[in-house]
Amino acid sequence: MRYLKLGGRQVSVIGLGAWQIGTKSWGWGTELGPKDVVSLLEAASEAGINLIDTAELYGQGESERQIGLALKRAINSFVIASKVSPWNLRGQSVYNAASGSLERLGIRHIDLYQLHAANPFIPIKGTMKGIKRLLAEGKIGYAGVSNFSLNRWQRAEKALGTTIVSNQMEYNLLRPNNYHHMKPMLDENHLMIAYSPLGMGLLTGKYDCINKPFGSRQSSPEFTSGNYANVRRVMEVIRKIAKSHSATISQISLAWVVARDRVIAIPGAKSIAQVKENAEAADIHLTAIEINQLDEVSQAYKQSFHVPRPFEIYKWLFTRG
Repeated sequence: MRYLKLGGRQVSVIGLGAWQIGTKSWGWGTELGPKDVVSLLEAASEAGINLIDTAELYGQGESERQIGLALKRAINSFVIASKVSPWNLRGQSVYNAASGSLERLGIRHIDLYQLHAANPFIPIKGTMKGIKRLLAEGKIGYAGVSNFSLNRWQRAEKALGTTIVSNQMEYNLLRPNNYHHMKPMLDENHLMIAYSPLGMGLLTGKYDCINKPFGSRQSSPEFTSGNYANVRRVMEVIRKIAKSHSATISQISLAWVVARDRVIAIPGAKSIAQVKENAEAADIHLTAIEINQLDEVSQAYKQSFHVPRPFEIYKWLFTRG
């Protein structure tokens, strides 16, 4: 495992995303349950993963609750990251939301507290008053943002008056542009956290026109029958490179993400095997030629036409400008 500096902490370049924990549409209650969470955390720790990312939004707080229960039994300590929802961004609301997350997690301190998305109707200065109070009281260690454009990230940091250490963005071989948008901000004090680094599972090779995912992903435009043909060329290149490394498709997809300077990936996992597989991707060193091949096919990918969903429009608007 490799580590990057996040504030004053060393954080694994592969973390554990926890959206699937407590969220029925991701298989909670069918594919995994409370008894599996401790096993996932133990496997993560053994593999060198020390970052867990959750949010008050995931499972309406159930993700935080389940992680909190598991943390009581976890042997090693983790860097805990959580997020406040965009409708809770007024100063007092941010403070109250963090207090609720702390209670559900059963801890006194959240290492990284992030704004889940921008809210254009709430002034960022008011939001940062709540963040300042949380920092001053030691309830959070560092502030981060998510789905913020470069300009909004910079403005938020100016309003806070201290470093906002991270911006969590969708970044994978099918969504390659956010790294380039954020690159001017990425230095020893700032990094990007890549969510959906496996394209919600599309970049694992498990799904095609016949084998489709269950749950909310069925309605995702990425998983329509018409789009699999567009993904095929990307998958062909990944498979070829995976074969040369004796690796899986998932591992090459993740290795490409964390090959970027100052980028951490937070794939989800529902099994011990997935946790281990994800962690091992950190040790795969792609050659410059392989990275260029993946870059080229990534940039050439075009998603099939679809009517944008509300959150897609929201992200499009507020990860720009």
